[in-house]
Amino acid sequence: MRSLPELTILPIQDNSSHVAVWRWKKSEKNVSKDLPVLVFVHATGFHARCWDEIIEKIPDERECICLELRGHGRSFKPDLKKDPTALRWDRDVNDIFQALTLLGIKGAIGIGHSMGGYVIASCTIQQQSFFSKIILVDPVIYPFRPNPRFLDSVEGIVRRVSEFDSPQHFLERIKSRSNYENWNPKVLEKYCYYGVAQSETSNNKYQLLCPPSVEQGYYKGYTESFLDITPKLKQISIP
Repeated sequence: MRSLPELTILPIQDNSSHVAVWRWKKSEKNVSKDLPVLVFVHATGFHARCWDEIIEKIPDERECICLELRGHGRSFKPDLKKDPTALRWDRDVNDIFQALTLLGIKGAIGIGHSMGGYVIASCTIQQQSFFSKIILVDPVIYPFRPNPRFLDSVEGIVRRVSEFDSPQHFLERIKSRSNYENWNPKVLEKYCYYGVAQSETSNNKYQLLCPPSVEQGYYKGYTESFLDITPKLKQISIP
């Protein structure tokens, strides 16, 4: 069993924003082994600890780092009223690019799921030295602009329940839904346990760390400010 990860809040953009960094260190006996670090970036609506079950199966001779996108987990929560473009995907790319630079990432293996795949690929295009290999799992990378009608299908996101009595209450509420019925139970537990935090305004209540308005905002940000990176993928020279 690997040791528990350490959480670091990494200030970026002149300290006006921050990226949450979860780091699984090598075991003491493997400290001297010089193997590429594994860097993970999650999907929209998820968080870093959704990778736990995968990382648990990776030998502890490798260091693993999971980064949380803005509006997710313990990362910076933008005020959309003050900054309506805060959830444009290029803003996330800039956040993660800065985080990778500050962490001194070089020659790592980058792993991104869905939007995380878009972010990993975009950072690689800008700086090839970050990674020696990249693994993109169902990346949201398309050569065409999404149909604007797609936004109609995500309008209901903002009406989702976002407050719960406990992480267990959150789990009980969603585990029987079709969206989650094929999930690994341990992954779903981590998704729920680390996907909420005690509310600062409601006594003894837990709130989603990725609020419905943020998740919907990401879909709008992608659709309304579509940035096609497919022509630039040929610039990536690594596997």
